[in-house]
Amino acid sequence: MKLHTLEVMVLSGLVSTVAARSGSRHEKPKLPPTKVENFTWSDPFANEAISGFKVACEVKRTFAASEFLLHDLYEDEPLGLWPYAGALRKFFIGRPYPGSWDGMDPHQYDRSVLKMAYSALPVEVREWIETQEQTEGKGKGLFAVYEKPQDAKTQVKATADLSLPEKEPKARAPDDKRITIFAPGALYEILPLFVAGDSDCKGQCGIHITKGRSLLMLTVVTPPGDLLDLARYTQELKQGAVVGWIQHKAPDRSKSRRDIEFTIRVQILDNGDMPLAGQDSVASGKDEL
Repeated sequence: MKLHTLEVMVLSGLVSTVAARSGSRHEKPKLPPTKVENFTWSDPFANEAISGFKVACEVKRTFAASEFLLHDLYEDEPLGLWPYAGALRKFFIGRPYPGSWDGMDPHQYDRSVLKMAYSALPVEVREWIETQEQTEGKGKGLFAVYEKPQDAKTQVKATADLSLPEKEPKARAPDDKRITIFAPGALYEILPLFVAGDSDCKGQCGIHITKGRSLLMLTVVTPPGDLLDLARYTQELKQGAVVGWIQHKAPDRSKSRRDIEFTIRVQILDNGDMPLAGQDSVASGKDEL
C-alpha cells in the first residue's frame, strides 16, 4: 500500500481504497450501475395500473440535503466528509449498501451518501431511527447520526447516543447539534414518515352516511391508510395501499456544489368507501438544512 493511502471498507465494500487528503486519487472504476439486489421498491406513479385507483389523499414535501460521492470522503467540509470519515467506517463496515437513488448501485467511488441536519428530519423519522437502533430493528444501521464536531479539524469518533428521549420538546434539544449521513436508498424504506407531519393524510377519518327507509345512519369511516402505519406502505397497487416515490436533483459538481433538493410524494389509494376528508388535497412544504 502506498503512503498516505487509507484502506476504508464502508457499506460492505462501499470503498475499496480511498486516498487520504494528502494522497493521490485512484482512477474511477468503470463498472456500469446495477440495481441493488435487496431493493424492492419501484415507482408506483410510472405504473399505468395506478390510473385505475382514486386517490384518497396525497402529500408532497421537499427537503434540502448535501450529496457526496465516496470520492469526497476525505475532503474538507463543505465539499467532503472529513470530520466523519473514520466514524463512518466503524458504523457501516460489513453492511450492504442500501442503494443510491431509485435503488441503483453506481459501485465503489461513485456511490453516494446524503448528509442532513438531524433536526431537519421530521420527528416521526427521528423516532423511527431511534427505535430501530435501540431495539435492533430491521432499520438499524440505515442512518448514521453524529454530534457535530467543535471545529472542522476535529474528527468524530462514534455515533451519537440515541437513547429514546422522553416525549417532551425539550428532550429533543440535542437534535439541533446533530447530523445524519445515509445512502439515498435508505429513504425508500420509510417515505410516508417523511411527509406525514400535520398533513390531512395522517390519522384522518370521514363519515359514511347510510340512508335507510326511515332513518339515516352515520358511521365513522377509518382511513384507507394512515401514513404513520408502515404496514400499509407497499409497492403493490391495491385498495387502501400507501405508495410513494422520490424526485431529486443532482448537485452541480462542476461548480463544486454538493447541495440538493429531493421531493417525496406519497398517496393513499382509495379503498372504495366514501371519500375521506382531505381527498385529492396536496400539502407541500420545504425543510432547509
